[in-house]
Amino acid sequence: MAGQEAGATVKLKHTHYIHIQIDRKLIYLHRLAFLYMTGAMPPNEMDHIDGNGLNNKWENLRACTRSENNQNHAIRSDARSGFVGVGWHNQAGKWRARIKLNGREIFLGCFDDPKEASLAYLAAKNKVHVFNPVPRAMV
Repeated sequence: MAGQEAGATVKLKHTHYIHIQIDRKLIYLHRLAFLYMTGAMPPNEMDHIDGNGLNNKWENLRACTRSENNQNHAIRSDARSGFVGVGWHNQAGKWRARIKLNGREIFLGCFDDPKEASLAYLAAKNKVHVFNPVPRAMV
């Protein structure tokens, strides 16, 4: 309708996105923003830098690969440690730090304190996650 905002919000997994139907095909608004600004559809995925799928401002969007997009995760709501990349290892009875790179998990060690494990994760993230070296929760 003229004068009304186009699109509808759809929930996927743990986030929301706005999509618009064009010629019976659903297209996400962030992909249309990329098309509008660059003249071409994004080659792969789009990352919302602040993690808010409804914030489609150009300065909040960047084209990326799946691996790069996965570097911009916030802490899970069910994380017992309170830190990204840190979880409890039952067998060791300690906090385990891990990081993923190109779909492969890298073990960073087990620690008595979750803060120590988090420091190991942050050091590794800064080295291997070139696309997003700082966790979103800390930006």
